[in-house]
Amino acid sequence: MKTITLYECNYCHTRFDSVDACSACEQHHKRPEEIAEVTYLSIDKDADGYPDVIAVRMVNGKVMRYKKTISR
Repeated sequence: MKTITLYECNYCHTRFDSVDACSACEQHHKRPEEIAEVTYLSIDKDADGYPDVIAVRMVNGKVMRYKKTISR
C-alpha cells in the first residue's frame, strides 16, 4: 500500500499533486470583498422578488456585475 498526498484548492476544490500547482490555482481566483450594488425589477415585471443584477466589488477593486438567469 502507498500513501498518496493531494492538495485541494480552497475555492474550486480541484485536487493537485503539488502544493505549488494548488497555490497557483488559489491565487488565480478573484475573491469578492463586498456587494457594491443590487438592482431589482418591479413586481409586475418579475414576481419572484430576487435581485435582477448584483454588482460585486472584488479584493482587487474591480466591480463585476452578475445578472439573474431563471433556472427551471
